[in-house]
Amino acid sequence: MAKQAFQWLEKNSYDPDYGGYFQFLSQEGKPFTSGYRGTPPKDQNSSIHLLESFTELYKIWKDENLHNRLKELLLIIRDTITTEKGYMNLFLCVTGNQWYTGIPVKV
Repeated sequence: MAKQAFQWLEKNSYDPDYGGYFQFLSQEGKPFTSGYRGTPPKDQNSSIHLLESFTELYKIWKDENLHNRLKELLLIIRDTITTEKGYMNLFLCVTGNQWYTGIPVKV
């Protein structure tokens, strides 16, 4: 079931342009790429919990795509979400090819 959930997230929630995963989806599985009701489309909370769950899945399923997504999430969390002062920005928005923090994250 965990493998199926990962594959569903890949198909429906993964952002192929900038990496990471959209936090809001319609009932049909279409991502709200501009966010939902004033909340930006991506956030640190979803990202860190996906990193955690993908890490546990990778312990039992050594899938190459899963491995790549783990590395990608780690880089996004480390290099974009976490600030120089060590705290995490809560929400992420994309303008052009940059997050709202001004850090390019095209992967």
